[in-house]
Parts: sequence; C-alpha cells; structure tokens
Amino acid sequence: MILQLEHISKSFGGRVLFHDVTFKLEEYDRLALVGPNGAGKTTMLNIISGEEDADEGRVLFQKGTSVGYLEQEAIEMDEQPIFDEVMASQVEVLAAEKRLRMLEESLGENPTERDLAAAGRARDEFERLGGYVIEAKVRGVLFGLGAGFLYALYSIFAPFGLRHYTPFTVVYWTFVFGGLGSLFLLDAGEMRTVFADGRMVLVALGLIVISTVLPYLLYTNGLARVESGKASILASLEPVVASFVGILAFGEPVSLMVFLGLGCILACVYVLR
Repeated sequence: MILQLEHISKSFGGRVLFHDVTFKLEEYDRLALVGPNGAGKTTMLNIISGEEDADEGRVLFQKGTSVGYLEQEAIEMDEQPIFDEVMASQVEVLAAEKRLRMLEESLGENPTERDLAAAGRARDEFERLGGYVIEAKVRGVLFGLGAGFLYALYSIFAPFGLRHYTPFTVVYWTFVFGGLGSLFLLDAGEMRTVFADGRMVLVALGLIVISTVLPYLLYTNGLARVESGKASILASLEPVVASFVGILAFGEPVSLMVFLGLGCILACVYVLR
C-alpha cells in the first residue's frame, strides 16, 4: 500500500463536496480522478498532498513515500537561473544538507561520541538521498532535456539542408556552431586540469570521433533517405544498445520499467521496419 484514504469528507459552507471517501493505491497502480468542474477534484488532491485538511477522515502513506504534486495553476518562478530553480525543488536533500552542515559546525574541537554519531548518521542520510551527486544529476537532466530538444530540431531541419548540401557539409557546420555555443559552458581552469593528463586527451578524442562525429555522419546520411519522423524513432535504438551495454558490462540495476521502455522502442522500430 502506497496511499490510503479513510472516510474522507469535505464541505464548504452548506455544500458537501464529498463524503466518506475511502480507497487505497498500491505500488504500480495508476489512478485517474475524473469529474466535472467544481466536483472537488483539486480539493481532494490538496488534501492528499497536505495543502488542505479534511473535515473528517485521514490520509495514510507508506513509510518513506515522497509525494510530488504539480499544481493546476501555472507555477511562478523566481528570477534566478533554471539550475537554481531545479535545485530548490530538492527539498529533502537540501534539508538533509542543512542539518549535516549544522551538526558539523557544532562539533567544535572536542566533540563527544554522541555528537560524532549524530553527524555520522546525518552524513549517511545525506549520502542515501544522493546529496553528494545531486548537482551532477540536475545538470545531467537539464543537459539531457536541452539535447533532446536540439536533437529533435536537427531531425526536422537537417533534411532541408540535405536538399542542397552533402551529409558531411551539414554535419560540419552543425559541429562548428555547436562547438562555438559550447564555449560558453566550459570552465577553462577545469579543462586545463583535465587535459594535463595525456590519456584524457585520447579519451576526449575518442568521445568526439567515435561517440559524436561518426554517429552524426551516419544519422545525417540516413536522413537523406528516410523521413525524419521514422529516422528519429529508428535512431532511438541507441539508448536500447546503451542500456544493454550498461546492464551486461557495468552491472547497472535492472527494473521492470526499463524493460517496458526498451520493449516500446523495439516495438516502434518493428512497426516501421
């Protein structure tokens, strides 16, 4: 049981929105709340999320459950970078980090065993929540969203360029402008540190040539022969291969949702064969 509502009732003035509502949500369940305007759908969700209190009844969650709620109305963002906005949403991680910093600062020069144990537990909790890698994950998600958007644009507009130019020319200018744009995202100090090791230069060249330039050349060449929508779906075989390599070669965890996603991709490719 992930969520359970027991005898929930809610009224406004003399109007009863709902009375004695009881249901539960099991793991992997998907539930749609459907009804006309004013039936109390938003109020019910507000009660479940804790934004409002029910007149009667109670809401129970499985221990350790985290609740996410996307409000119906548009969310107003503060005037700060998108990275900071996404980081601000990691409330649990930020709270764990704040507690850890407070405990570490309170240790002083002669901490007691109790203080050290409390700081250790806070550090373990922060690590369990992924606090030490949360910034890298957020950056990865944002870069992934941006890459997906630009990849879609490339699939749409590249065929127009291929009517007048060769695949090599299209890829060449793609990387010229992409490289110039990436300069704004690079840290010169970090780059100098990384490339001080000659082996990292070889790794970078391998990533550029094998993982980036060659796939783009092959994909662009394919766009000249295949409709862009079909090409995008066929190119999605890339994450399928990457997933299998990660599972077989690097021991990455496997879940039912991963297999379902891979199955959907393969089904699309089969339909378009």
